[in-house]
Amino acid sequence: MNNFSNKTISNLIKSAESDENAENWKSAASHYYAALKVAPFEAELLFRLGACLRRAGNPGEALRYLEKSVILSSEIAAYETERGDALQQLRRLDEAVIAYNRAIELEPENVTAVTNLAIALQEGGHPSEALANLELAMEFAPKDPVVRLNYGSALMRFGQLDRALSLFRDIVAEFPNYAPAWSNLAFALQQSLKIEEALEAHRKALAITPNEPAIRWNHAMTRLLIGDFEAGLRDFEARREMPDRKPRDFPGDEWRGESLVSKTILVHAEQGLGDTLQFSRFLRYLGIRGARVIFAVHSALADLIADVEGVSVVVAGAGPIPPYDYQIPLLSLPMRLNVELESLSDQTPYIVPPKKIRRLISTPDKAKRNIGIVWAGNATHANDRNRSCPLSSLMPLFDVPHISWFSLQVGIRAADIERCQAPLQDLSPYLNDFTTTAATISDLDLVISVDTAVAHLAGAMGTPVWILLPYSPDWRWMMERRDSPWYPSATLFRQRRSGDWDAVALAVIRKLLSDK
Repeated sequence: MNNFSNKTISNLIKSAESDENAENWKSAASHYYAALKVAPFEAELLFRLGACLRRAGNPGEALRYLEKSVILSSEIAAYETERGDALQQLRRLDEAVIAYNRAIELEPENVTAVTNLAIALQEGGHPSEALANLELAMEFAPKDPVVRLNYGSALMRFGQLDRALSLFRDIVAEFPNYAPAWSNLAFALQQSLKIEEALEAHRKALAITPNEPAIRWNHAMTRLLIGDFEAGLRDFEARREMPDRKPRDFPGDEWRGESLVSKTILVHAEQGLGDTLQFSRFLRYLGIRGARVIFAVHSALADLIADVEGVSVVVAGAGPIPPYDYQIPLLSLPMRLNVELESLSDQTPYIVPPKKIRRLISTPDKAKRNIGIVWAGNATHANDRNRSCPLSSLMPLFDVPHISWFSLQVGIRAADIERCQAPLQDLSPYLNDFTTTAATISDLDLVISVDTAVAHLAGAMGTPVWILLPYSPDWRWMMERRDSPWYPSATLFRQRRSGDWDAVALAVIRKLLSDK
């Protein structure tokens, strides 16, 4: 490289570093782009450009340059760590784990790599390995607030809420301007149902960094839990800037309340199947406003959603999208429609199973109550440890007389029936799609379920559903209520002590006996 090139690159790097210090990542990236035109095979420039692009919210583009930096200089742990961060942002968690492990091979006490490896393992459904790595990071850097914060989050995943709370309180005492610590403290306080304290911790976090998506998201969860829809839905939009919650990107103008008369709007589903079932109620309001509605939805729900009022076209999975005038993520509809909590109960039922579908309960026993039951959700769900119930805790239900029990449980937990010798008719081999599940629910007198998509489906159909909730419930079930504004046919059974499913089962038995 000649002297002119060296001087040019030096000046560009100084400009980029100034922008980095101001967290102006896009501008910093532009300087590194320019530097790479002069020195296209400089690994450090490729690494720095990739790091800026990732921080600017473009992990896919960042990964291109980070991969090149690793190829050109394969012995630098920081390059592999940054590559792992980009992969994690892209939700390519298995590849991120490989990158972090490579960084740790190069630098065994690299605290950032060990910590981020733990996060990838935790988000990938390996909590025990995640905790072990965080304990190792704590040995390397026992005073590091980031390490301690992630360790506290892992403790919460393992039900050690008191230890996590104590740790978060210590962090905010030592680092009072560290906003993520206040936000995690708020989340832990919410999990303890100490709502006023949680709101105060949220206020402190937001006062420090009011625009940080993860902090706004945590605040939204507490606000929605207490029924504050206005503030909750506003910060619920922060999910759109979070890599693990961000909806799919579609081109074109987003709908922001414009007239929809003679217009076509694309609504695209996001997050889980339960979320889609819950929020699809809002599609009919677009039809009422004169829109032709295209709904891009998970393949598993496409046939069932096709008959929802207001839907004109259903696109399953990654199918081709017809032309449209506006687009919007499904979970943004209640904010755009200015939905109020009090209006929700007027919206059900809104899902009806197709009539021409195989019936799994061909001749229901009219002399008995026919009840379906689900005790576990998706094992990879972040809160599955809390929301799923051991079937063994529900075994006393099956001693209540004059009931025919049908298992709507699918997945690996369906094997619990044989392990527990539960007197259930196992329908899991036949529940291959949600239309069949819906048809089965329509033949039942009652569904009893933990917080899963089946609970949402029964509620959306207007079928009586008893929902079994952990001590700290998901926001949509709110606080204390036995009913749900989302589903008038629902009755909620709540834990009064964390993890105490036996008491919940006893409450259900009493209700079954009193309703005879």
